[in-house]
Amino acid sequence: DVDQGPVITASCARQMAHGVANLMGSDLALSVTGVGGPDPVEDQPTGTVFIAVRCADSDRVEEHHFAGDVEDVLHAATLTALRMLLDDAEQHATG
Repeated sequence: DVDQGPVITASCARQMAHGVANLMGSDLALSVTGVGGPDPVEDQPTGTVFIAVRCADSDRVEEHHFAGDVEDVLHAATLTALRMLLDDAEQHATG
């Protein structure tokens, strides 16, 4: 259920996280969209990444700009996304 148009946006990341939560029937969902490189995409420079976490009835989206080659960007995006997911899961668990 992602709107047509650019997919490297905060809105797209949020819509993907909502879609995953709805599809899986879960309280917690994660999505990542961005440009690993080597070239810009949709007028977004290499290293631009949007990460969304859906937790219960709230969500959080962050925009990041990671440096390096494709592998560096993917590594940084993965670690950041997992940290965000863990932080939100811990906050949800402690209420």
